[in-house]
Formats: sequence, structure tokens, C-alpha cells
Amino acid sequence: MRVFFENIKAMKILDVYRVKRYSAIEKKGWSDGRSWAAIAFRISGRSQFESNGRLFSADEGSVIYIPSGVSFSRKGGSEELVILHVICHGDGDCIEIANPVDRLQTEKSFLDLYEVWQEKSEGYEYRATAALYRLLGHLKRQKKEDTPSFKSSMIVNAVNIIDSEFDTPSLTVSRLARACNMSEEYFRMLYKSEYGISPRKAITEKRIEKACRLLQAGYFNIERVAEECGFPNTKYFSTVFKKKMNTSPSQYSKRNKNQGRKKSENNNCSV
Repeated sequence: MRVFFENIKAMKILDVYRVKRYSAIEKKGWSDGRSWAAIAFRISGRSQFESNGRLFSADEGSVIYIPSGVSFSRKGGSEELVILHVICHGDGDCIEIANPVDRLQTEKSFLDLYEVWQEKSEGYEYRATAALYRLLGHLKRQKKEDTPSFKSSMIVNAVNIIDSEFDTPSLTVSRLARACNMSEEYFRMLYKSEYGISPRKAITEKRIEKACRLLQAGYFNIERVAEECGFPNTKYFSTVFKKKMNTSPSQYSKRNKNQGRKKSENNNCSV
């Protein structure tokens, strides 16, 4: 299973950005004279890239890698992402996209790296480089196969149900197993073997992801967010959220509102 950085001998970080774009944009014929490569994680939104006659879709939660010297065009709408500009040795000649299984941990790794870079305290470049290599190790472990395996085809019905109904409070693992015509025990084993986490944890991950988006938007109170995300009550939601995010829902909401006031769009970032 190959990932974009396997042939790269070394990386040096040039800069790290957190970008928020608010409207549709189309960039054509981006210069192929770039001396740096780009690695970006999409917190939200979606963009489509065209390079050398091939189309690439970078969806929410994906990581895109654009080598130095590669010409491309991009079309996209409103989105938020963390972008790294890096110098690589042996960085390839083709855009690549990875879709990590553990989206929340991947997002946290990118945001942590961004925070280290922004602090600019003594030794920050070394700490940021160390964080980058930890991130790459995480991506290596989490990268999904591009083609579905036999095991994943057996549980595709359950995967589709999780994707569409994760915020339904009554969704259970036993129902998912029935949808795949197998015992609950066998279903749990297959799911964890294929995705690296239990089906219950997959449901919880998606609920927390949605909760983060709602808390960032600031439209609902904590009780309503818990309800919208499928949690049975506010107390349980707060317990699960704090365990996963290392902060309470109210603290997370307050912090992100404060950050939102400081954000501005950076149109100089290409990905």
C-alpha cells in the first residue's frame, strides 16, 4: 500500500497556513515553476483538481499532496484547510489524495502542527518537523485502500447506513449486522479488521465530527447539539466529547468562536 511520501528522502517545512475561503473559485493553469510541494488537509469543503489530463477530488477530511513543479487547475467553493508548503527530495510528479480512516485525529495532527508553527517559539522548526513526521506515520497507518476488499464488500450496507444515519439515536450495531445478514459478533470482527476501529466507535467519531461543526457554527446550544448528533442526553455527549477532544463542548465552542474572529482568507495558498 503506497502513500505519497514513501519515496521522499527528507522534508523541510517552509510555511504552514490555516486558510478559510468563503466563495467559489477557479484557478486555471497554476504555474509549474513552483519549487515547493504542498500538503493540505481539508477541514471542510471540497475542491476538484485537474493535472495532466486527470481529475482529482479533494473532499472534506482528505489529505492532498501536490509535488513541486506540477501544473494544475482547481475549482472549489467555500472551504477551510490547513496547508503545508514543504521542500522535498524525491517528491514525485503526480497529485495524490489520501482519505484517512481516523479523520478527527488527522485533523488534530494538522492543527497541532499549525499551532507549533504559529507560536514561533525557540526551536519551533524542529518541533514542527517532528510533528510532520508523526503525522506522516499516522497517515501511513490510516490510509484506506483505493479498491474495496472482499471483506469491505460484505459490510458495505452497514457502512452506507452509518454514513447516512449516524446521527439517529436508535442506530445500533445489531441493526448494522442484520443489514449485512451476519451475526453481530462476526460483523464486529469484520468491521474492525477492515477499518481498524469498532462500528460503535465509527458511529461516535462521525457524531463528534458533526458536533464540532455545529459548535464552530455557534447556532445551537449544547443540549441542541447533542440532540442533532444523536446523543441520548447532554451529560453523555459532554463526557464522550471531552474524552475525544480533550476539552468540553462549551470550551471548544468558545475557543473556536474566538479563533473565527481572527481568521481571514489567504488567497495566496494554491491548494
